[in-house]
Amino acid sequence: ESLEKVEFETSVVAGSDGGSIVKISVKYHTKGDAALSDAVRDETKGKGTGLLKAIEGYVLANPNY
Repeated sequence: ESLEKVEFETSVVAGSDGGSIVKISVKYHTKGDAALSDAVRDETKGKGTGLLKAIEGYVLANPNY
């Protein structure tokens, strides 16, 4: 495993149509000079997308929380 950690930074701002705009920045920290493989990047992206979809579902189901 060449990946030490993955750092996510997320911001949510109001959209002009009353919705929300989500911006996600991802920083990959590899061990030493190891290269980041496309497979690791895709796997991490999939996990992040899954988490975002879960949060979206909760917010839509509980708008007054």
